[in-house]
Amino acid sequence: SIGVNLAEPSSETRTRWERRRERTHGRLLHAAEHLFRTQGFESTTVEEIAAAADVAKGTFFNYFGSKETLLGELLYLRIQPLLDRMMDGDGGVSNRIWALLHGVRLELDPYVHLFQRMALYILTNPLPEPPTEGHLSLAGALAHLVRVGQEEGAFRRDCDAEAAGSLIATYFFRLSVLECLGTTHESFCWEDRMRAALDIVYGGLAAHR
Repeated sequence: SIGVNLAEPSSETRTRWERRRERTHGRLLHAAEHLFRTQGFESTTVEEIAAAADVAKGTFFNYFGSKETLLGELLYLRIQPLLDRMMDGDGGVSNRIWALLHGVRLELDPYVHLFQRMALYILTNPLPEPPTEGHLSLAGALAHLVRVGQEEGAFRRDCDAEAAGSLIATYFFRLSVLECLGTTHESFCWEDRMRAALDIVYGGLAAHR
């Protein structure tokens, strides 16, 4: 019979395995981004992504549940440095929230056709969690800033920061979808609509003086 070694793998073996997984994960992301940008999200198949990354189709699903999941991670990784910078930024909390939203919009502009697809997915599915431990979603970063405002006394402490962050993020994605689809009228202005929505949210969050 064939013997099976059930011993715990060594630290060195486990590290090699982790490095191999990271390389495969990176190849899948790189291949998908290239294909999405050159031939479109809808036209790209999982088989093509796997082939471009030189892995089997089944391996793709060891790392991502779907193309949308992979796309979500691509966009999260794109905006992650911006989210991280906002955590330690200066200035009033409302200015930091606006800087975050405006910065994310500019950062994703080169990926507008991918962002459109992901925004539609987000609006019809639960908001995804960050792909990697320690990473923030847009809603998570906004919730953090709401909590900062609560600690500074600008926002009421009895409001749910996570709910407020999700509300702002959802409206951000909705406006972005409308803008990308070109279904808005000529007077539509993303900045005006976003600022108006934030004024409403801030009205509900405002601390009683």
